[in-house]
Amino acid sequence: MTRLQILELPMGADDERPPFVLVVDEYTVQRVMTGAGQSGLSFVAPIDTAAREIGARGTLVFAETVEIPANDVSAEFREGLREALGEMYETARRSLSKSETLGHTLLQRAENAEGRSHAMEVQRDRAVGRAEQAEAGRLAADKMLRAVCEVFGGPHQDPVVKARETLARAKAAEAKLQKFAEEQQREEGRPEPSDEDGGL
Repeated sequence: MTRLQILELPMGADDERPPFVLVVDEYTVQRVMTGAGQSGLSFVAPIDTAAREIGARGTLVFAETVEIPANDVSAEFREGLREALGEMYETARRSLSKSETLGHTLLQRAENAEGRSHAMEVQRDRAVGRAEQAEAGRLAADKMLRAVCEVFGGPHQDPVVKARETLARAKAAEAKLQKFAEEQQREEGRPEPSDEDGGL
């Protein structure tokens, strides 16, 4: 089976890319017609045409197997290549693992932040509710205070002080009434009522 190989040549000063020749080995010579009633051996035409198409400087054709050292992939080279590919794979795997871990961490942080935000919103709503309740209580207390002040003599009077004064006057009046009843009973010669009799 015919093989095609490339043999690179040293670059010259005017070369834009490394020059090369096309090497064909394990080639079987074929007999072709060269003219009317004539035949000959030919292997140059199709290979030369291919070489010109790919930009080769020339063509080397061999019937036997020819190994080009520059194209030989040794066992040592293959092992080094395998190790390099393994390292690249492991690096890519670790990078992907780190990316997944980072993504998972960021997702957890986002979820935690969302949870904290929701908790803060709940606390804010509760605080607003307590503030509204406190304001409603203050307004109710103001209304009650105005009503009490109107009963006890206007806003310049302290309703607590006024209530205490009223209670003291009531107790004083009760004591005077008790004393008057006791004097009336003594004058009439009747025994004084005891606490067990209920007083007045």
